[in-house]
Amino acid sequence: MAQACENCKFRAHYDAKPNSVLGRIWRWHINFCPGWKSYFTSQSPERQAELRKQYNFESINALKQIINEHRNKTRSEGCVLFFEFDLFLEG
Repeated sequence: MAQACENCKFRAHYDAKPNSVLGRIWRWHINFCPGWKSYFTSQSPERQAELRKQYNFESINALKQIINEHRNKTRSEGCVLFFEFDLFLEG
């Protein structure tokens, strides 16, 4: 799989024209692509750092953690709001 990502035509298109529609689709695609994840994790830590900088890419686990933190915060705020609304109705 690493060979496919290394020679990917869509990736080359992104490198040449990152703001093009095809380039933006490729960039969005790497956020969840199992092939990219495999390719990315097979690289040395130095190369991973280069790829993160070049493609403004956080690891998939970091993105999941950010989403989960947001969900938990939203849920806890929702519970507080519900509790406050419940107290308002009782009072």
